[in-house]
Amino acid sequence: MKKIVFTIVFTGLFVGLFGASTPAADRIAVGTGTSQDPYKIGSIAELYFMRDKTNSSDADAAAYRGAYYELVDDLNLEAEDDWTPICCTTVASAAFSGSFDGNGHTISNLKYGTSDVYSVEIGKSSTVGFFGMVKTSGSIANLNIDRAAFYVTVPSGEFYNAGIAGLLQAGTINNCTVNGIFMSKQPNNTPCNVGGIVGKVNTPSETVKVIIANCSTSGTMAIQLSGTLATSNMCVGGIVGSLTGTTSKVAKAYMLNCYSTADVSATTTSGPIFVGGIAGQVTIGTSVEISVQNCYASGNIYGKTTGANAFVSGISGRINSATANITNCIAMNQSVKLEKNADCWRVAEKSAGNLVGNYALAEDQMILQKKGTDWENVAVVSSISDVHGKTLEGATFEEQIGDGLKKLNDFVDVNPDFESIDLIAWDRKSGFDYPVFKTTNNNTAIAQAQVLENAVCIVNMNGGVEVSADNLSQLFVYNAEGRLLTQVNASGEKAFAGIQKKGFVILTGLDENGNRLFVKRHILK
Repeated sequence: MKKIVFTIVFTGLFVGLFGASTPAADRIAVGTGTSQDPYKIGSIAELYFMRDKTNSSDADAAAYRGAYYELVDDLNLEAEDDWTPICCTTVASAAFSGSFDGNGHTISNLKYGTSDVYSVEIGKSSTVGFFGMVKTSGSIANLNIDRAAFYVTVPSGEFYNAGIAGLLQAGTINNCTVNGIFMSKQPNNTPCNVGGIVGKVNTPSETVKVIIANCSTSGTMAIQLSGTLATSNMCVGGIVGSLTGTTSKVAKAYMLNCYSTADVSATTTSGPIFVGGIAGQVTIGTSVEISVQNCYASGNIYGKTTGANAFVSGISGRINSATANITNCIAMNQSVKLEKNADCWRVAEKSAGNLVGNYALAEDQMILQKKGTDWENVAVVSSISDVHGKTLEGATFEEQIGDGLKKLNDFVDVNPDFESIDLIAWDRKSGFDYPVFKTTNNNTAIAQAQVLENAVCIVNMNGGVEVSADNLSQLFVYNAEGRLLTQVNASGEKAFAGIQKKGFVILTGLDENGNRLFVKRHILK
């Protein structure tokens, strides 16, 4: 459970600088780009044609930026050169404002740079992702990005790095998954925003709406600063690096029904860091309404700095806006660490705004802070319980995760759609420790099981299941929501659990000292 870059010019983009190995097609074969007849992208060449058109200064470039597209096949870019984003710009007139429907297909092996050679972006305010900048009514939906690897260093100017869109000013991202590595090495005093779905949500001085819904991420999101960071911020989150805005008019930004199992981290010798399992930072002016709802994070969260400002939390590093709300979010992280001899939080550090109805694993499940040379579990103080959230119900890890699943679905039951977007219900599937979406997408994300540390033999028998394992003393059987069905003692390192109901169960084995030997997902037939 546990970076792409390009040069911006105001009249277009010199795509030849990046040397794509597959030449673009001279047109997209099927479709006219309207909502009734979208362009059908079925090849890498057609994808490159779309990308190159949106980044050009051609007379018809604006029409391509606002057109409708559908992906009709999986595309593997493993043999291609470094990816240049679609609408890789921070110039509003050159941003993507059309519609891209992935139809559940996967684009795999997007890449820029390597872990040994971070590619250099020489532009300012650069945007990195499958898309660069999205604005107005731009929509990206039903898309899977798998095995992305973006390694970037930025010598100057603010930078945005993510799987779907580097910078989102307005529009909708719905039902997308991202699995990859998004890393940035920053020099002195260079602000950076890294996220799994979006690098930064930054509403303009317009009345706009932003919605990120039903999205999930896995992999690694990280920032490393080689020097000092006096005034600029490093924001990194599993879904969004920074959720903010510059508007003087009423704008709304919603992030809901999302989850991340990604490991998220920021390290620097000095300077402010904002690190969270869902968002690095939630901060905005008084005229913008922000709502983060029904999200969970389960990845490892880590921050290290000697600077004065360090905000590291399971959900959002910090919430710092009077008009922002984090509601019904669940910190399922088993490791939230800040290496600074200072506090961090299960849900979020609250300088302003509202934390309502949030939850977290029990105190003994989460390592939260470093005192001296030792990592310790946090002691939740009742007077600041909102920043730590209420504890999920259940005596065991499995029961607490099951309670989290119920709370996520309770929200969906009450709010089946949101701003005309259907919310996807949650499930606990075989092979996954944590809840995933009930979806038909090929890549259902992402929450792979932690386990097995020693061999386990499981045999379905009439009336139940027989489990054998070295040192097995007790066997617990849970249903999909984490409710204990039965508990039995082992005889000769073998246990039989009588279960009449067929279907998915979770098997947990303990040794005689109560140590967990394994967690195994199993189908009773």
